[in-house]
Amino acid sequence: MGKLFNLDECTDAKQVGSLGAFLAQICRNGLDVVPGFIIPIDCELSDGTTNEIMRNFDRLHTDKVILRASVPDDYKDSEVIRDIPRERLLETIAYLQKNINRRHEQAAIIIQKMMNAEVTGTIYSINPATRDSGEILIEAELWMGSTVLSGDKDTDMILIDKRSGAISLDSKEESEVCLSSSQIGALHNMIRKIERLCSFPAYVDWAFDRGKLYIIRLGPMDWGIYEEFNS
Repeated sequence: MGKLFNLDECTDAKQVGSLGAFLAQICRNGLDVVPGFIIPIDCELSDGTTNEIMRNFDRLHTDKVILRASVPDDYKDSEVIRDIPRERLLETIAYLQKNINRRHEQAAIIIQKMMNAEVTGTIYSINPATRDSGEILIEAELWMGSTVLSGDKDTDMILIDKRSGAISLDSKEESEVCLSSSQIGALHNMIRKIERLCSFPAYVDWAFDRGKLYIIRLGPMDWGIYEEFNS
């Protein structure tokens, strides 16, 4: 039948892919990840498995989910399908698995709740433009429906000095930025903790939903340089 995993349950990239293993490690260290579960690599859609998938969906208390393919040797989600309702979940999983098999790849499928975020974006533990390890860069936009993750709009750019905590805005007044000072502080604390856990520069896609900070996905900033998290 194949066992499904909670997001914090498996750190073996051979079973849940590198992104899935990375999310589990982060969950185990007390950080909040968007709720969801994982269909492991080589899990077939038997009757027992489909029943378990639907039970896990119902536990999320959501109308729609997002599906991400998680491969063993890369932190990127190689394919993403958004806004999937309950009645289309099983057929979408089958479609995604078929696409993965067609490419002769192996991948787990991460299924997560679609967030109703007030603000969302990406944070980098070093400035990606300058490679300055003393600076954190936050990119932020209002509302996940048109977000920095899709590249549809201009974003707020916020630099934080790691040593002093000083904030520098990209030609904007503080009142014009979509993040409050407390939200910036929460993002700062979160990325510093992740960088300590990982021991390499990391990026995090994040969202604030009803005032709470959630991690959507994350990984090393340079795929070709840093070793896999679980090596």
